[in-house]
Amino acid sequence: MLDSKENMNNKEQLEIFAAAIYEIRCQLGKYLGSKSDHPSEIRLVAHLAYALHNESLEVINGCGSFDVKTVATKIYQAETVVGSKYIDQMNILKKNAAQQVDAPEPASPAR
Repeated sequence: MLDSKENMNNKEQLEIFAAAIYEIRCQLGKYLGSKSDHPSEIRLVAHLAYALHNESLEVINGCGSFDVKTVATKIYQAETVVGSKYIDQMNILKKNAAQQVDAPEPASPAR
């Protein structure tokens, strides 16, 4: 069980990451769209940030949680729009969400 100091530290960590995702979404907005001629890697990151910015705002505004299945679905949808795969090098998506979503497993890291 986490004590209140650890809970506060975890909350602050979540808020920092959430703020970063939101800022990335704002900065990469011009790369959104399935017909963009920008590199697919940049478009995918832009779409991932766009897909997750509402959840980021929930964390920033103090709600602090979101549905992992919904986020995983948004990631798969972003991949579909861009035609590229999110490289989940730490298998976080696979461990936490892939079993909950009717979608293909995340791409393996390129070698």
